[in-house]
Amino acid sequence: MESGASDDFDFIGVSVYYLETIFLREVQEAGYSRDSTIYQLEDLKCAAPGVIRQNGLSRTCPLDQKKGAAYIHCLRGDDHVGQATHMLSYTWG
Repeated sequence: MESGASDDFDFIGVSVYYLETIFLREVQEAGYSRDSTIYQLEDLKCAAPGVIRQNGLSRTCPLDQKKGAAYIHCLRGDDHVGQATHMLSYTWG
């Protein structure tokens, strides 16, 4: 993360701004609509990585220094990632 963003990896989050702009553009460029579900964007039954996993495949994880980083660890800039204040969950589908 760039200077000014949180270094505490336990509490970082993606900004709403990022989700509404860059992430939505990534979704649409991958051929999905803004109404697609998380399960369509990232089908874990499929071997091929989806919109989310694709971003971190060739990047190094800042936590374990291994290849393959979480989506959040690929983001840079205070407008895109920072200290989380809310949690959004898709666990109920």
